[in-house]
Amino acid sequence: SRKVCRAFLQQKQFAAVRTLAGQILELEPCHVEASELREKATAALEHQRRVRELLEAAQAHENSHEFELALEKARAGLQLEPRSEQFLAIQSRTTKALEHRRRVSALLIEARQQLNDHQYEASLRTAEELLKLEREHPEGHELKQTAASALERLRKLNESLAQAKLKAKAGLWEECLKVATEGLRLDPTHAQLMELASQASEILDKRRTLQELLDSGRGQMGRGEHEAAIKSAEPALQLGPDNAEAAQLKQEAQRALEARRKKEQVAALLAEALKQQQSGDIEACYRAASEGLNLEPENAEL
Repeated sequence: SRKVCRAFLQQKQFAAVRTLAGQILELEPCHVEASELREKATAALEHQRRVRELLEAAQAHENSHEFELALEKARAGLQLEPRSEQFLAIQSRTTKALEHRRRVSALLIEARQQLNDHQYEASLRTAEELLKLEREHPEGHELKQTAASALERLRKLNESLAQAKLKAKAGLWEECLKVATEGLRLDPTHAQLMELASQASEILDKRRTLQELLDSGRGQMGRGEHEAAIKSAEPALQLGPDNAEAAQLKQEAQRALEARRKKEQVAALLAEALKQQQSGDIEACYRAASEGLNLEPENAEL
């Protein structure tokens, strides 16, 4: 029986060893070797049970993608069975999986931060690197799309700004306002586009007001409202000091007003001369007629 026990022990049939050793001890309770064999078998069986439990736990955690727990169980198993191929394989796979997960997490954090800092090109590159590791990563795709959209928006904004500046430099204020307004639809807070749009609006408003004053002044001239035409021309010249049409309008209105006043003054002097003639005051008649001729030498009545 002792030889059989030792044979079972060498074959690692620990349950059989423990059973047989127990039978021997029932017959010879003080049998030293049988007692030692049973203790060894019991310890070996406990070792096997612990190894099996750790392996099953490690496999279950790995299958559930609980890699930290799987690695912990694998390392505990390797303390019991340092050469176990199963524990070594689980340790290798979970270590790689955890490194992969850490790398994905780091790239995710980096891409988010770059996006928040408006580093759109860098965020796009980081998101693409992340998607190389995990092609179907939902937030990776979202970050990539957001960064790409932001870059396209920035490209359009820069293009709008460049065009608006060119239009402003060329004095094409209507086109400048149109381009700047389109850019502000993309970014209502863009300072340079806001400034250009404001400048263009102000200039166009002045132009519209100037044109309205000129149109009004021309109408007043046509109706013989020369004083009103001058009042329209003067603010027009304040808006456009170099505006030739406004200057011409004012000059024409002033000349027409002077001519009308001169005509009225000559008519008054003629009436005064006729009145003095009728009253027999030849000297007074002569003075009035002379003054009138000074104003209008070709007046036949005078």
